[in-house]
Amino acid sequence: MLARTLGVDGRPTIVADRSNLVVALELLGAACPALAWNATVSANICGRVLAQHGSPEHLARWLAPILSGDKVASIGIVESVGSDLGSNTTVATRVGGEWVVRGGKATVTNGPIADVCLLFTRMAGTEAEAGLLLIDTQSRGVSAEPLALTGARGMPWGPVRFDDVRVADSEVLFSGPLPEVTAKTLSFIEWGLLFQSACSLGIASSAIRAVASRAWRSRACRSRSCRSRA
Repeated sequence: MLARTLGVDGRPTIVADRSNLVVALELLGAACPALAWNATVSANICGRVLAQHGSPEHLARWLAPILSGDKVASIGIVESVGSDLGSNTTVATRVGGEWVVRGGKATVTNGPIADVCLLFTRMAGTEAEAGLLLIDTQSRGVSAEPLALTGARGMPWGPVRFDDVRVADSEVLFSGPLPEVTAKTLSFIEWGLLFQSACSLGIASSAIRAVASRAWRSRACRSRSCRSRA
């Protein structure tokens, strides 16, 4: 869903336009909403973050397999049901030459199955107030819990905990003042809102086709029944 070419500075450049991506997500949403949203978070949101802020090592280890579907990514932002970023208490504390992360995220799409999590967190022991960290979910101290869904039951979703997870400086994708980091992170989430709308259109169109097909069959059955009684 994301194509890569080398940009002027050697970084990957997204070449698929919004129109094509919206159409793709609408069609995928009509067929399987859970898969559509799973792909949106992993490739279109996390993939864009890595393409713009990842190191060459990140691109090789994470972005390439995410785009091929061999690995799944998640992004952990809110810590309560809803979108209140001001409620965040997860913190990465500077200890020696690395970061120690403690806290959790309440609602993480792909959380229970993700290979890597992009974590929005406050930072302590440094001038930076917040940052977006890349965390291998196989790291010690990372745990996830799948939650049952009443709607898109095929979409892996649930809380993710970080209990004294150690993160190297090389895994900090970007950091800085809280308002700046928040705005930069949300600029990627906006893509998800666009594609979520496209997915919803796909669900609606699929539902309309199903209802129309049922109505047509029902009318055809009634017509045959009337003819047989006559």
